[in-house]
Amino acid sequence: MADIDSVRQQMMEELERKIRSDGRLGSIRNKIQNGDYSEAGQYGTRCGELLSEIIRQNMTEDLFQECDVNGLASMLLPVIEKETEYVSNAVAAAQRSQNQETGIGIKPIKTDFDASQYYNIFGKMQAYDSYDEAAWLLDEPIVQDSLKTVDESLRENAEFQYKAGLRTCVIREVEPDCCEFCAERAGTYYYPDVPDMVFERHNDCRCEIRIETEKDAYGNKNRSIFAGDINASKRISFAQHGDNIGNEIRKKTPQQRAIETDIKLKSEKTLIYTIADNHEGLGENTPAQWKKILEDSGFELKPLNKGTFKNQRFEDGGGYRLVLEYDGGYFQYHPEGGVRHTGAYYKISSGKTDTRRYNLDGSIKYD
Repeated sequence: MADIDSVRQQMMEELERKIRSDGRLGSIRNKIQNGDYSEAGQYGTRCGELLSEIIRQNMTEDLFQECDVNGLASMLLPVIEKETEYVSNAVAAAQRSQNQETGIGIKPIKTDFDASQYYNIFGKMQAYDSYDEAAWLLDEPIVQDSLKTVDESLRENAEFQYKAGLRTCVIREVEPDCCEFCAERAGTYYYPDVPDMVFERHNDCRCEIRIETEKDAYGNKNRSIFAGDINASKRISFAQHGDNIGNEIRKKTPQQRAIETDIKLKSEKTLIYTIADNHEGLGENTPAQWKKILEDSGFELKPLNKGTFKNQRFEDGGGYRLVLEYDGGYFQYHPEGGVRHTGAYYKISSGKTDTRRYNLDGSIKYD
C-alpha cells in the first residue's frame, strides 16, 4: 500500500499546484469576486477536468489491478474531497458577492462532501479487466460530480434564502442546439415552485444554472428579473420550446427519468448501470412503452433468440432484446410463460457483470 500512499500525496500536490496556476481558473476567480455568479459552473467544470487529468496521469495498470474498492477509495477519495472543497469555496465566494451586490446579509452555505457515490463508481470499475476499459468512469463522471457540487450549493443557498423570506428563483440556460433533455428543463423557476429536474444533468451537459434573489417587499433592491406579476411569470421558458416544456417529464419519478434519459441520449456506456441503479423506475412504464421509447431513440430491438419465445415478435406475444454494441451487454423483456422463471420480467447484463432480473413493477426478481 506504500505506492497508494505516495500516489495519493503526489496527486494532492499536483491538484493544488494546477488549481492555483491554471490561467482559466484565475480568470474565472476574478469574475466571481466581481459578482459574476454565472461563472461558478465554469469553475466547477474546469476543476473537474483538471482532477480527471491528474488521476489519468497517475493511475497505472499495476495500481488498478492491485486496488479493490477500498484501495481505490483510500487513494482517490482524499484528492476528490480536496477538489470538492476548492469548488465549494468558489461557489460560496460567488454567493457572497451576489449577496453583497443585492444588499443581503446572509452567509453563504457550503455543501458537504458526499463520498458514497464514489464507492458506486469504484465498484463499477471493478467490473472491467483493465484500467484502459475502466478509465472513462474517472473522466466525464468526475466533471459531472464537480458540477453537481456547484448545483447542490446553488440549491441549498436558494432554498435557505427563500425560507428566510427572500424572493428567489433558479435559472437554467441551455447551449445553442441543445438536446431535448436540457430543453425540457430550461427556463426560470420561482420558489417554492422549483422542481428537482431543474438541477438534473446528463454526461457532457454544460447548461448554466444560477440563482437570483431580491429582498422582500420591504427591501430596497428590485432586480429586473422580478419585474411584473410574479404569479403570471413563475416560469419563463425559451419561446422555441413552448409554454409547457417539461410538464410530462416533471410528473415522472427520478428513477424513471434517469433510465429514459440514458435511452434518449443513447448512452450505451451507462445505460445498463443506470437501469441497475434505478430499477424501480422500470415499473413506471409498460413493456410496450419501454419498447417505443427505445425504438424512438434509435435503438434496434430484436425478438428473443432462445427459449420458449425464440424469434417470436413482441406484437405476437413474444419478448424483445436490445444488444449494446459497446460491450455486448443487453436489456431484454421476457413475457410470462417461460419454463425457467415465473411471470414476465426484464433482464439486464453489462457484458462484464452478472445477469440481473426485475419484475415488471421494477422490484428485484429472486426466482
